[in-house]
Amino acid sequence: MAALTIALPLAGVLVVALLIRQLVGRRRLAQIIFEADTRAGRDFDLGLLIAIVLSVVLVALESDPRLQIRHQAMFEPLELGFSPLFSLEYLLRLLCAEQPLRYARSFFGIVDFLSSIPPLVGLGASRGRYLAVIRILRLLRWPAGTWRSGQ
Repeated sequence: MAALTIALPLAGVLVVALLIRQLVGRRRLAQIIFEADTRAGRDFDLGLLIAIVLSVVLVALESDPRLQIRHQAMFEPLELGFSPLFSLEYLLRLLCAEQPLRYARSFFGIVDFLSSIPPLVGLGASRGRYLAVIRILRLLRWPAGTWRSGQ
C-alpha cells in the first residue's frame, strides 16, 4: 500500500512533465529552464525562486511548535503543493537536458532531487519537511545581482 501511495503522485507528476515537454518541445523547454537570457527563462527562474523562498519560510514557520499546532491545517497542504512542483521541475530538467545523467549527478541535480522527493516518498509531515531545508541550497543557482532590473 505504501508503494502505491508513492507511485501515484510520482506517476501523475511524470505524466504532466511528459505532456509539457510534448507541448513545448525539448529545445524550447531547455531554453526556458536552463537559460536565463530570455524573457521566459527569467520568468521561470523568478517563479522558481519565489517558490523556493516560500517553501523554506514554510519549513522555518513549522519549526515553531506553537505555530505548528495552530496552523497544521495550512502547513500540510502547502508542503504537499511545493513537493510536486519541485518534482515536476526536476523531471522537466531531466527530460530536456542534453545529458540527463550528467545533470542528475551534478551538484544541482542532486540538490533538486533531494529537495523534491522526501515528502513524496512518505517521510511525510515531520521528518520530510526538515529535509526540505535542502531547498535553500537551490538559491546558489542565482548569482548576486541577477534580479536587478535590465538583466
